[in-house]
Amino acid sequence: MTDKIIKTLNRLNKGEKYHVTKDDPQDERDVIYSLESLGILKKDRFIYSVNNISDLSKVIELKSVEKYIEWKQKPHKKLMTDFEKLYLLLTFILVCLAVFQYFHNNSLTTERDYLNYKLDSLNREFDSSEHKIDLLSNKIELLKKDSISESNLSD
Repeated sequence: MTDKIIKTLNRLNKGEKYHVTKDDPQDERDVIYSLESLGILKKDRFIYSVNNISDLSKVIELKSVEKYIEWKQKPHKKLMTDFEKLYLLLTFILVCLAVFQYFHNNSLTTERDYLNYKLDSLNREFDSSEHKIDLLSNKIELLKKDSISESNLSD
């Protein structure tokens, strides 16, 4: 591909239009026709404009329509697209949240069981204390009665 053709393609890439005439060199017309058949350029009568800027940029970068066709047919060795990377990141975050929730729930269950055990223990102590208080108040009542009866007897 000549420098003149590359300059023409660069002008097309910048948004200019290209008018094909019979006076243009045959190799230049062949490149323009090839790019139109590949869908990179579009034609309105004899005026050509860009249809696919990224592919035209790749043709300019490779400096050959044939090399572009070979490049286009090869499977791209890009490991992951941005969407796949985002999907993996979100999956990782969800797994981390699930693991955290599992251990947090186990912790809460253990803590709840411990608090229930403490509550039962305190209830037993309260019942025992309540029983002791009842016994003591009965003893006090008996002692009061005894003391009242002894004082009545001594009088």
